[in-house]
This record gives sequence, C-alpha cells and structure tokens, in this order.
Amino acid sequence: RDRKKPVIIATQMLQSMIDNPRPTRAEVTDVANAIFQSADAIMLSGESAFGKYPVEAVRTMTKIAIQTEKTIEVNLDLDLRKAVKPVAVVLARSLVAATQELPVKALIFDTYTGRVGRYISTFRPKVPVYAMCYNSYTMRELALVFGIKPYPFHKVNDKEEFAAKSIEILALEGKIAQGDLVGFIGGVFGAQVGATYMELKYV
Repeated sequence: RDRKKPVIIATQMLQSMIDNPRPTRAEVTDVANAIFQSADAIMLSGESAFGKYPVEAVRTMTKIAIQTEKTIEVNLDLDLRKAVKPVAVVLARSLVAATQELPVKALIFDTYTGRVGRYISTFRPKVPVYAMCYNSYTMRELALVFGIKPYPFHKVNDKEEFAAKSIEILALEGKIAQGDLVGFIGGVFGAQVGATYMELKYV
C-alpha cells in the first residue's frame, strides 16, 4: 500500500516501572528520543501488561510525551520529492508554512487513504489538524498519526460543501469559532485522486 511513510509506533520500555513507581533517567530519555525521531505513537508492553504500576507507567509516558512535544518545531525542510503525490506534498507544506505567518487556528482535510494527513503530520504543524475521513479504516489509522484528529465524513459535491460541513462538525465541539482563520486541503470530490487545492478562509 502506497504511503508517505509507515505509521511509526515506538515500543518504549520503562522497565524499572514493572517493579517501581518511577522510571530511570535513561528510560525517560528513551521515550523523549522516540518523539524527537518522529515516532507517530509510543506504547508500553510489560509495564502495563503485568507490571505493578500500570496506571503510573502510562501517566509517566504521557507526561514525558506532552513535555517533549512542546519543544518540537515546525520542519519545512524535509525532502519528500519522491512522494507518490507530489502535488499533495507541496500543498501540505504550503499550508503548514502559512500557519507560521498567519493566525491559523486549524487545518482541515478530507481523505480516502490518509496520505495527505501523513504529509501534513510530517511537517509537525503547531495547530490542530482535523481529518474528515470517508471510511472507518482510514479513521483508525490516522488516529495513530502524530497530531491528527479523525472524524467520520460523508461524500460531498464541492469544496464549499466540504468547508461548510466540516466547520459545522468542529464548531459543535468547540474546536473552531466564528472569526477563526482555517486552512483547508481537499481533492476532486467523489474521486480518489489526492489533494488538488488548498485555501484559507475565515469561519
């Protein structure tokens, strides 16, 4: 299956937390390094399966991840020239770049395969990214991709309907509000040809 990169899940060991309520310094460093190395998700194994402190281990890993993610900067210099959908890469990079110059509150895209979401995630934007997914498999996969929040979505006829319906979904959850500047990436609706346009618009 064609994709920008696999969903990278780093299995981290807080081995000392099988028997102790705190990790070692080396274990904390291992978790942080997985995030610095662009892992999409991290997980525990024995610590949560049969350790004495499963809840504490999960909380500790979560705390390390949140603190580490705050230090990650947007990276627009990645070389994705060999990507299968170069147009989608350029659009994704341009939209993430716009968040550096403008008060963009969210990025929204529609997807069949999740590919454009993986492109956007690669650049590590600082703003929330919302995926409007046309199938449940893509939703499950994107739930593991760094920074992506997936939603179920139905086919629409054009970009105006896409923008209106996605804004409605997110506004109901309080994710965006009237007056917010939002970035969109979309494709030819009804066909699986990848992203073909980007735009910024106020809610």
